[in-house]
Amino acid sequence: MAIEIERKFLVDRDLLPDLFEGLIIKQVYVFIEDDKHMRVRLDNEARITIKMGSDALSRQEFEYNIPYADAVDMIEKLPNPRIVLKIRYKLEVAGKKWEIDVFGGANMGLVMAEVELEYANEPFFRPDWATKEVTHDRKYLNVNLAKRK
Repeated sequence: MAIEIERKFLVDRDLLPDLFEGLIIKQVYVFIEDDKHMRVRLDNEARITIKMGSDALSRQEFEYNIPYADAVDMIEKLPNPRIVLKIRYKLEVAGKKWEIDVFGGANMGLVMAEVELEYANEPFFRPDWATKEVTHDRKYLNVNLAKRK
């Protein structure tokens, strides 16, 4: 079991440096309950991820690679798939890896950044393009973005 500790921010695209080599990601939620969910993620690989916990800053995360064809088959069998589409870019800023997500589909126009931390109150440099912090605003969790139509 791994504990994921991350902080999330809205992004001012005008302040971002040029982004290169984005990864197209499709996340489909298999089940969603109050404090846990399971998703299938397709990018260059396929993975099942289960996240548990009510704290948006720090949650348990279990992630497993699965055969790509199995993931596609699983997604196709869902009656009402809840989907998040995005392109993910990675930037290193002051020794920390940031992920910049540019959303499509029902979340078109949303750009968010997240930085993974070793511990909850770890200090880090926040670039000027990372504007409002939304770590504790549950509407910005990907699982809730998947509910938009």
